[in-house]
Amino acid sequence: MKNEKGLLDFLIQNSGLPENLTWYEIGKQFNIQPPDLERALSDSKYEKDAIKKAAFHIWKKYLSKSLDSVELVVTEDGTEVRKVQPKRLFFDIETSYNIVKGVWRTGYNLSVQPEQIIRERAIICVSYSWEGNDEIHTIYWNDGDDRELIKEFIPILESADEIIGHNIDKFDIKWVRTRALYHSIPMSFNIKTTDTLKLVKKYFYLNSNKLDYVATIVGVENKLSHRGISMWDDIILRNDKNALKEMGEYCEKDIVVTKAVYYKVKPYSQHTVHHSALKTGDKYSCPECGSKEIKLVKTTVTKLGTLKKEVECTLCTTSFMLSESNYKKFTIIDTL
Repeated sequence: MKNEKGLLDFLIQNSGLPENLTWYEIGKQFNIQPPDLERALSDSKYEKDAIKKAAFHIWKKYLSKSLDSVELVVTEDGTEVRKVQPKRLFFDIETSYNIVKGVWRTGYNLSVQPEQIIRERAIICVSYSWEGNDEIHTIYWNDGDDRELIKEFIPILESADEIIGHNIDKFDIKWVRTRALYHSIPMSFNIKTTDTLKLVKKYFYLNSNKLDYVATIVGVENKLSHRGISMWDDIILRNDKNALKEMGEYCEKDIVVTKAVYYKVKPYSQHTVHHSALKTGDKYSCPECGSKEIKLVKTTVTKLGTLKKEVECTLCTTSFMLSESNYKKFTIIDTL
């Protein structure tokens, strides 16, 4: 058991674990338990094999997860709990219009064909901000060229666990991916998003689902007004730097409002990313913070007769659903 003992010492010294933990208790910290708990407690040979397997899996999880994403939190009763820190990114973009030729008249029933495009639409600026940080960053195009903007922003986008914005699934993400395609810049297809527009449409019945109206309804600071199409004209046609800065400020204000709206509607909606499973590999925990301290809200049943448990995390108050079998695993883990 020399290697396992060395791992135990290393974990205690480097991962913030308290001393004098049993192997099983260490396994719980990394969401590992023997395949057959009763047998492991009664069969010493099986227990030895289980410890070796646990050592291997704990080591893999320790190396694979970022310790920056997990912090120790002291609860009201003085208990230390390891809390997952989701890496959420809020972002918004502003775009230019196409410049076309061969339009001989004005009107509503006009047909503009792709071959009439002189200059393709592009992303003028992108503003973004991380959860837990009030700082907002903005990247601008370079005199109508958004190649460097896309090249700089995609690694930021891909480093997040969850991307949040208003109408980002239909608009912002597709715009970024389209411009990445245009410039032959690689971009992952696997971007986890939470679209506040979809949350508003799914869980509420508002007169309007536009961001500024939603902000008014939930009582958060409203969007910054702008002077309309003339601002775009100054940027696109005249390369006006003051107008570009003006648009950046408008985009940044959208981030502030989106953040505020998200935190208002979040308690009424179900999670879209299981951050605990993402960070630690453990699905038997709160999807928001990773805590195993839960309380039962109510038991429901599907039309096929399957029992479901609505539970609430006592650490962060997130509500989520568990199957009957997973709820039992939760309960077993919590009582050991």
